[in-house]
Amino acid sequence: MSPSATDDTLPPISGNLVFCHGLAGFNRIGPIHYFRGLRKRLDAWGVVNARFPVTPPAATIEERARVLADYLAKMDGPIHLIGHSMGGLDARLVASRLDAARKIRSITTLATPHRGSPIAEWLLESSGPLPFVMRPWLRRAVADLRPSSMETFNQGTPDSPGIRYLSWGAARPMHQMPFWLRYWARILREREGPNDGQVSLYSAAWGEYQGELRADHFELIGWNFGLPSTLDQRPFDPDTLYLTLLRKIARLS
Repeated sequence: MSPSATDDTLPPISGNLVFCHGLAGFNRIGPIHYFRGLRKRLDAWGVVNARFPVTPPAATIEERARVLADYLAKMDGPIHLIGHSMGGLDARLVASRLDAARKIRSITTLATPHRGSPIAEWLLESSGPLPFVMRPWLRRAVADLRPSSMETFNQGTPDSPGIRYLSWGAARPMHQMPFWLRYWARILREREGPNDGQVSLYSAAWGEYQGELRADHFELIGWNFGLPSTLDQRPFDPDTLYLTLLRKIARLS
């Protein structure tokens, strides 16, 4: 399913919009933003209450969530969290256990592995140069993203009453994947079905599921690595996604 937007007008949004990055993420490195181009889009749409906190990129969900909770504690007014990938898990933990002031009103997740990802098991257990290089840095974070770990996480992190949970998943057929995502996409397809190269649709659905986006994992945050193709609906249009997302949040605020 694709989002629908006919113009770039937005109704007023009451409260703060907080965008949470995923595993190995950041806010900004020089001219490079994790949510590529989003800050400029928000400025053009008249959104002035958006924040982009930084959490430890390769820490556990618990450690990342505590940093996020400290950041949110300094904010006034209601809060709407938008999490990409692991950022959605950080948001859920804060809402469930670390939001004593009950500021959080909604959580929207984009390709978040709510039920874990077999890619995490691959990274922890496989041999080869890529796991060898990545494992020492990402081991602690990735261990939390195994399906078995996420089963425990979900049991101990119930949704909070009064908070709206929205989610989107993403997927592309194998031939539309950037070549460097295809190996992981095959692993996921064999075990969990359609996916975006990092997270399956099965794992991404949580709360009020908004549907499937034709995108890979990184197109959701503005990074298009595939060749343009009308047939493949590429490049993915992040403007339409975020306008749709923000309109839904405005109705909740």
